[in-house]
Amino acid sequence: MTTPEASDTTPLPASHSLIAPDALADIASQSFGLSVAAPLHLIQRGLNDHYALSTDQGQFVLRLYRHGWRSDADVQWELELLQHLFTRGAPVAAAIPCRDGRWFTTLPAIEGTRQVAVFQQAPGIYTHFGVAGRNRMSPASCAEAFGRSMAEIHAAADTYRASTQRFALDFAHLLDQPLAAIQQLFADFPRQVEDLRMHTDELRQHLAPYLGTADHGACHGDMSGGNSTYWHGQVIHFDFDCAGPGWRAYDLGVFYWSLWLNSHGDDVWQPFLRGYRADRRIAEADLLCVPAFAALRAIWLMGLWCANAPHFGYHTLHADYFAREYQRFHELYTRAKQALGAI
Repeated sequence: MTTPEASDTTPLPASHSLIAPDALADIASQSFGLSVAAPLHLIQRGLNDHYALSTDQGQFVLRLYRHGWRSDADVQWELELLQHLFTRGAPVAAAIPCRDGRWFTTLPAIEGTRQVAVFQQAPGIYTHFGVAGRNRMSPASCAEAFGRSMAEIHAAADTYRASTQRFALDFAHLLDQPLAAIQQLFADFPRQVEDLRMHTDELRQHLAPYLGTADHGACHGDMSGGNSTYWHGQVIHFDFDCAGPGWRAYDLGVFYWSLWLNSHGDDVWQPFLRGYRADRRIAEADLLCVPAFAALRAIWLMGLWCANAPHFGYHTLHADYFAREYQRFHELYTRAKQALGAI
């Protein structure tokens, strides 16, 4: 076995690198004009890397997009949407522009170019289904306010006109691409994967007559209850990385999927709808399609983990995981069939 010469200092390729906080502090200062008051610290490493950024101007979150995850046009669309929503009073954590007026900058990581954006830190208590604590609360405890906040975002987004293209939250994004990733990773379960494909095709066909008149526009794409805070009676939303133009019933379906996943039902859904309807009309046909979009959400999320296994690891994507998610989809599929039968 040969070993590299001591003089060979060429770094090996990387699929994802963790950038030193000091380098990010320099970017926050030079590119965004912020006076960094404390060392940045990593909040979460995932689809993107997020850092807590404390400055003399206030508290912010710096996002370092993963290389190749989003195009420059995708990022521009997202940040312009945030600005549009914020200026219209929607409850969102706004993006902070660079000193030169651009919405993001870039850095040369070892794996390639990565975009950098800075956001306001959403005030209040973090919302998340699950065990409550002093610094977190369940969306079940603020369901009506949650519904109202979603309606406010949808209403403000109705007038958004993008300057760039963004991937759509359509069947290709929600079903076709995820199913391809699932099929590739779980090739040892061809019957079950084909069953998923057959049932999602059935839902797609049932939804087709509705989609021509459905409420459509910019959606958050991930209003699961874990990308928001509760502050003085209002729910503030952040992390629009999964946003895109799509059917508004999908946004509702994501929340429906999350409350169902956490063993809630009408105790949360009805207050949520009451809050949504207080600020925005929702057609009955849209509501009847929400369980179907919740089932599609289950497929999308499974596909997301499968497609990103090279970055997150394969250790959780075992046979038991597939069996659990397969069963969850079928439970949502049954609900969706019952609801769609009423259209």
